[in-house]
Parts: sequence; structure tokens; C-alpha cells
Amino acid sequence: ENQVRIEMTPEGLRIQLVERDDSLFFEIGSAQTKPTLTRLLGVVAQVVGALPNDVAVEGHTDTRQYSRYGHGYSNWELSADRANSARRVMEIGGLRERQIVRVVGLADHDLLVPNDPLDAQNRRVSIIVRHLQPDAMAARGTARDGLARLRKLSAQAPGAAR
Repeated sequence: ENQVRIEMTPEGLRIQLVERDDSLFFEIGSAQTKPTLTRLLGVVAQVVGALPNDVAVEGHTDTRQYSRYGHGYSNWELSADRANSARRVMEIGGLRERQIVRVVGLADHDLLVPNDPLDAQNRRVSIIVRHLQPDAMAARGTARDGLARLRKLSAQAPGAAR
């Protein structure tokens, strides 16, 4: 099954990078990215980094509990650590630091496969390319707005053909 799932949501374009049993993104209980996830995040970063949109990053786990790091390290910490690892990889890959507006760990509270809480697909990273808000679009403009402004400025420049 495809490890990249894309859907439109009320918040924006959601890109979900979903683990499979035969293709893990992280070692069990770890936030260190494996090469497959690093490559996928690099591709996402190149494309999304060229957009004006803000980005949110979410980490998700299955329901497996860990005591590896002692009392107090749970799926909450693990999912947040994984979201931050994904953020770092995407920043290296071309996502601008200022684009990132939220990094959050959701632990096992938003299962993709709720009837099988240990399913590998529940372990995933979600990247949300947020819709541009009208005020943000006005402030940042669009490519078409930028071209129109450039034409207007060049027409007003001294020595411009009239």
C-alpha cells in the first residue's frame, strides 16, 4: 500500500507519510529517521518549500507503550520527538524555518486504523500545507500579483517607454 497519502482538509493539504511493517520510518521507540523517511521528507520539503503557505508537522504513534527511557517517556514524547525530527529533515531539505507554524505530537490519539491500534499505518508523520488566509494572501501576494506590481513599477520607472 502507498506510504504517501494526500487529502484536502479544512485546514489545508494534508500529506501523510505512513509506515508499513516492511518499511519503517523510525526504529521502534526512536525518533531517528530512517533513509526511506529522510528521502520522502526531502521530496516534500523541495516542493512545499517553494510555496508561500505555512506548514504544520504532526507526529503519530500506535498504541504500543514504551518504558525504554524510563518513567515519563510515553507516546506523547515519542510522537513530538518524531515530529521535530521530521521538521529538522525538511528544513535541511528546503523548507524555510519561518514556514513552520506548528510542530505537535498526537501520540496514539488520532489512529489511522482505529480497529487495529498496533497497525504500522498508525505510525506516521503528517505535513499540513495550510490554506493561505485572505490577509496573508494580501500581505504575501500571489505570483500573478507580483507580476502585476512589477509591470506597474517598471511602467512608472524613469525612462520607461510610454
